[in-house]
Amino acid sequence: MKKLIDWKPNLRKFFEESKDKKFEFGKWDCVIFTDTAIKAMTGKHLLPKSWKTWKNESEALKSIQKLGKGKGLAQGIDEAIKKSGGLREVPVIERQMGDIVVVKQETEQSLICDGFKLVGPSDSGMKVLNEIMPVEYVKCWRIDG
Repeated sequence: MKKLIDWKPNLRKFFEESKDKKFEFGKWDCVIFTDTAIKAMTGKHLLPKSWKTWKNESEALKSIQKLGKGKGLAQGIDEAIKKSGGLREVPVIERQMGDIVVVKQETEQSLICDGFKLVGPSDSGMKVLNEIMPVEYVKCWRIDG
């Protein structure tokens, strides 16, 4: 998996088109948001279709536990990376535009770095991670190329 030549304008366009989309499990949750951002940057989906089968929080949590072998969302993304390649783990402190970050506040969530902040879907549209609340940075990956 490699970034397209025009990945930065593609990602900015993705952010613009996503800003008003409201969170909905199985349709526009953090996993689908992240995978769609990856597609904007690379032209390919990272996550298998089996990741997009839940319809509510309970089903999402069960699927993520299964796909992450009981170790959560970050492990599930690692498993998908092993199958597709093209992403490498980087220290969270070195995150930059286009990086994928899993954080844990109440639950784990995947977000995308816009170059300054981490963003993802919320009930009111795209949101910036509230770093005032305690947050655990679980993992960060960068797409090669």
